[in-house]
Amino acid sequence: EKLSALERDLERRRSEAKARLEHVTEVDAEHAQMVGKLQAQVKQVAALEAQNRALAESNKNMADRLMAEDGQLQRLRDELATSEQRRRRWRRVALRPSGTSAVEAASTSSAGGGGGDAGEARKEAARGSAPRGADAVRRRSGWRPSRLAGVYPERLPTVSEDSPPKTPPPPPPPPPPPHNTPVQYRR
Repeated sequence: EKLSALERDLERRRSEAKARLEHVTEVDAEHAQMVGKLQAQVKQVAALEAQNRALAESNKNMADRLMAEDGQLQRLRDELATSEQRRRRWRRVALRPSGTSAVEAASTSSAGGGGGDAGEARKEAARGSAPRGADAVRRRSGWRPSRLAGVYPERLPTVSEDSPPKTPPPPPPPPPPPHNTPVQYRR
């Protein structure tokens, strides 16, 4: 009887050990599967890191190129602004009267630099019938044309160093009608 009881106990322990071995085998298989998944994820993370490094390098190159293009665009804007200012200055010089000196033109351009074309048009309209060129200089100096001679002296246009080529001055006005009154000359 004792031998039969020992055999039954031994058989029970064998079955328990077999069940535990099967369980351990299943756990090992699960662990191996998890290890495989983790290795695949590690490889995927490494690939993503390499892709991120490549994208970061590409973004850096793109940022450098955009900064260079921005600097070039800013230089072009500065050149355009300088060219526009030069064009307006030449236009003011071309539209000023022929007898205006360079100093007067510079003061006029500095005083009304931001007026634009409308300001120039208003100035031109305001000047209207005012004497221009050599006539204005003669009027300011007190010079009066001789009514007996009936002609103006030869016009001497003022040419400044910074002014562009100008059109020839207009012809002198017709002589005034003869007078019977004596001519008074100013000293």
